[in-house]
Formats: sequence, structure tokens, C-alpha cells
Amino acid sequence: KEYFTSDDHTYSEGVFLSYDALDAFEDQQGLLGRTSETNPNGLNPAVGTKIDTDAGVKTISASDVMLLDIHELDWYKHQELAGISIAVILNDEIGDAEQPFKVTDEKLKAYGEESGRKIVSYLRKTYPEIGKKTPIYVTLFKESSYNNKMPGIFIADAYFASGTIGEFSNINEDWAIFPGSKASTLDNLTAVSFERFVEGLSDFSSLNTSIVGMGHFKDAMLDSLSIDISIYAKTWAETNAMIQKITADLELFTSQEIEIKVTLRSDDILIAALKREKGTNDVSVITLAN
Repeated sequence: KEYFTSDDHTYSEGVFLSYDALDAFEDQQGLLGRTSETNPNGLNPAVGTKIDTDAGVKTISASDVMLLDIHELDWYKHQELAGISIAVILNDEIGDAEQPFKVTDEKLKAYGEESGRKIVSYLRKTYPEIGKKTPIYVTLFKESSYNNKMPGIFIADAYFASGTIGEFSNINEDWAIFPGSKASTLDNLTAVSFERFVEGLSDFSSLNTSIVGMGHFKDAMLDSLSIDISIYAKTWAETNAMIQKITADLELFTSQEIEIKVTLRSDDILIAALKREKGTNDVSVITLAN
């Protein structure tokens, strides 16, 4: 939005980085493949590469993949290419599922930055319509670990304007489950409000109720909170009463700097969705079943 606003841009997806350009099979020369003499454009580390992990220096094996994917959005103004957005999807684990090793944040970011610069260079050299003039925005996204239910996070970004090499800046994102010790550490006020919210709903109804929240943090500040509520209602009256109770109790979250989304399910069927935008206490409700 900062560089290619929807007010005067339209977009397409994956115009330049086709399947052939990304192909990771050993006999191809795709960007997602490994660096080798036959695949100089390959961005995944060659087998035998030494890399810093939380358990010391480890060696990249044939099954280790650090660059998972590359996402591309192409922005147009008046049907002419005006810019490109690239998301470099990174994996911070090597080894196997039984004994994974975490690549250090410093090493992962350095690897991601190098890969991002190589992608920009590849695009400019390979496609004349991109050339040196088209601005390219690159983000580095760290995928969530296999045993982690949290979404991934953006860790850095850079804007490669015409004639520039682009400088990466850190992005400070995090996720936390409510209730939980991490959530309490990051935002104790909201954690306490969440506990009161749960207690209120539990006391309100005899329905078997499950409530879990997921908070998104930017620069150590809670930016949004998603709450999933599951009940087992017998009648619509019970469900409707719960919707009204949820709407009223969202006032327990006093900060208006947080976007709050709530989904309500009964017997695993999505019944309603509620949302409170930043800067207001007004709650919008969409009822999906009755």
C-alpha cells in the first residue's frame, strides 16, 4: 500500500516468475533449486554448505530447504508495468522432524537479503520490460515451524527504486496465544481483559464453550486480536444470546488501538463473525446461519 496504492494501481500475479523460472528439480535451472554449476540461478544453499544454528554449525543436506517459495505481485498503471512486489518465503529449520535445528535469526536474515538481491538482479537482467527503471519491493517472510501453530512473520523489507540497490530494514512482528504466558508478558492489560472476557462468557451460559485468542504484535505492541469461540448450542435462541453477550463484552478490551475479530462456531459450523475496527467501540456482526 505504501509503494503501490490501490487508488491508482491494478495488479496481476506471477507474470514473470513462472513455474519454469522457479523449478526446483535437479535437472532444471530454477530459482528455488540449489546453487550449482548447472544451476547458477539456484538460491537454495548447495549440499555441504555450513550454516549457523541454535545447536552450532551444521551442514546443509539434500533434504534441507531454506527458500520455500517466491510470491510475485505485478502492479500496473494505465496497463503499463509500474512496480513489482516480491515475498521471499524462508524456512528457519534444517535437519529432520525428530531433530530439527533452528537457523539463527542473523544468518536467516543475511541469507534472505542475499536471495532478495539476487531475485531483483535476475528480474532486471532477464526481462527487458522490467529493466532498471521498474521499482521492486521485496519482503522477507519467515514461515512458521512445522510444530508451531502460529502464522509466520515478516522479518525485513527493502524498496529497490530505479537505480538503487535497496537497503533492508528490520520488521518486528510476533504472535501470541491468549491465554498464555507470552501474551501476558507482551501485553498484560489485554491478557487480563481476555481472562475477564472468557469468565463472562463461561458464566453466562451452561454451553460447553472453548475460547482461544491469537494476538498479532508489531514493534512489541498488540495490533490485532482474533478470537475463536466454539459452542454446542441446541437452539438458535442460545446462539443469538451468545452473539449479543460477545458484542457487549468486547467493551472489556478498552484499547481502541486494537482490531478485534471474533468467529463463533456451533458444532464446527460457522455461525457468526464479529469485528471491531481500530478507533471505535462499535461492533459489526454478520450472522451466517440460524
